[in-house]
Amino acid sequence: MRLLIQLIFLSLCVAVLAPSSSAEPLDMDQLLPKDEQTPAADSDQDPESAPPEVEGAAVTPSPPTPEAQTPSAAPEPAVPATTPHRGDVLTLPAPSPSVSVTLPGRGMKKPEVEAKFGTPIEKVDPVGKPPISRWVYKDFTVFFENDVVLHAVVNEP
Repeated sequence: MRLLIQLIFLSLCVAVLAPSSSAEPLDMDQLLPKDEQTPAADSDQDPESAPPEVEGAAVTPSPPTPEAQTPSAAPEPAVPATTPHRGDVLTLPAPSPSVSVTLPGRGMKKPEVEAKFGTPIEKVDPVGKPPISRWVYKDFTVFFENDVVLHAVVNEP
């Protein structure tokens, strides 16, 4: 499976990065590391004219042809300049101006948060096990597990 994935990946890389000007098929043995090259039967070869397989005989791959070893003289660009790009366009909102907000630190207790930042606008009741509650302030929200700060986040404007 790993070999198949490497083969597909390498053939795609070669096709995209260095396409040849002719329609020659790629020699996959040139793409694989030497230790992973495997002899493969030619699908174009007539099965009757193929040499008979002898049990226990070693099969040696034929050497690549000279034209398969030489790169083409002038490779074409991978993507023509006139080809329009396809796909979705993602438009992101402009980043809001950075506001410096002091947040409660992880591990602070509820009384410490209330003493330092004041009474929150809203106290949301705990949910789940362990009980997670949150306090909403004007600029940020604090999440608690029991009465200990887990996380604090800046509210979106």
